[in-house]
Amino acid sequence: MSAARRATTGTRATAVLGTAVLATTVLGTAVLAVGRAGAAILPPRLRKKLEDRFFFAVFNLTRVTNDAYGWRPRDDDQRSG
Repeated sequence: MSAARRATTGTRATAVLGTAVLATTVLGTAVLAVGRAGAAILPPRLRKKLEDRFFFAVFNLTRVTNDAYGWRPRDDDQRSG
């Protein structure tokens, strides 16, 4: 592959990546805007219950992911075998 072709391919890949990042940012902003608008029209009591439910789920997901359950990484010199 020629140097000119490699340069064009790299530029094209960068453009595609930039477009993907932009699309993700726009989508995320739209989801947040809809969420904020929806939260504004919900009664405070229902909004509080939904927030508690959501954060409880996120907490449990990250707790299970981050718990070591007794496993600890060890250096090579401490490993048996």
